[in-house]
Amino acid sequence: MTIFSDVTDIKKNEEQISRLLKFQNAVRTINQVLLKASNEKSLFKKICDIVVKSNIAKFAWIGLIQEGNFDVKPVASAGPYEDYIANIKVKWDDSPLGKGPIGTAIKTGKPFVIDNTELDKRFLPWREQALKRNFKSAVAIPLKYRGTVIGTINLYSDKEKAFGKKEIGFLKEVAGDIVVGVNSINMEQTIIQKNKQVEKALKDILTVMAKMGEANDPYTAGHQKRVAQLATAIAKKMKLSSDKIKAVEFASIIHDIGKIGIPGDLLVKPARLTEPEFALIKEHPKIGYEILKDVDFPWDIANIVQQHHERLDGSGYPQGLKEKYYLKQEL
Repeated sequence: MTIFSDVTDIKKNEEQISRLLKFQNAVRTINQVLLKASNEKSLFKKICDIVVKSNIAKFAWIGLIQEGNFDVKPVASAGPYEDYIANIKVKWDDSPLGKGPIGTAIKTGKPFVIDNTELDKRFLPWREQALKRNFKSAVAIPLKYRGTVIGTINLYSDKEKAFGKKEIGFLKEVAGDIVVGVNSINMEQTIIQKNKQVEKALKDILTVMAKMGEANDPYTAGHQKRVAQLATAIAKKMKLSSDKIKAVEFASIIHDIGKIGIPGDLLVKPARLTEPEFALIKEHPKIGYEILKDVDFPWDIANIVQQHHERLDGSGYPQGLKEKYYLKQEL
């Protein structure tokens, strides 16, 4: 006696489980990408790669709306058919080029599926190029940034009806991740720009303070600026961190601010200084420290200013610090 068993349902379940695992792995990979993405172009490309590698689609691309017109510009793609987007044009207006899945998804803010590219009239403008590459079904998922659609992620399969509810659900999650990534990148860029503005403002303030000090000592006008240029160049040559280079530059700009507390006639005295006079001159690093110590700089500018005349052999001033002090500081 021969017993036959229908394993169709079992096979379908296995396929569904396998597909679900691929979706989950893709989501995890995308989340890792979001943590590392530094620019939109890289983010878009990596997500397209992940979607194609998960076997949800044979080809994927992301298109963004262009300001001032109805064009949808490709910004990233993945799959073996990257020439496809070079041979098509997509809009989101009311022309035939704007009535396909992409244009409709942009206008409605909802996913739009073409189950059969060969039969669906709405896909007519792109049919010839799609069939050349065996694209039998397509889907466009809108990308919404702060409530506004900015573009779509678009996928193509070599199977009809390839994009069902589960696929759409996954792709909507991917679209959300893309927007989260864009938002994070934009926020990071905004913070970087603000930091640059604050840094420039701080540098300008220090430069003004330096000029105030130099007004008391016209013979050394421009000295602090030149020291800053030279010290910064040396710091870069030493391959110090960017933060330490900034500390060197900013401290150099203002290192002689303490001269503002030294009598002007002493700074411009044409004759040799007496010992008491020179002792007074040597107070300017300490005066500079007192001026700056309560300013909450990102770096220890006050101490750098106080120590700019110290020497490793202890012959400097005002504290006579030696090499051992600086070795302890490094530790």
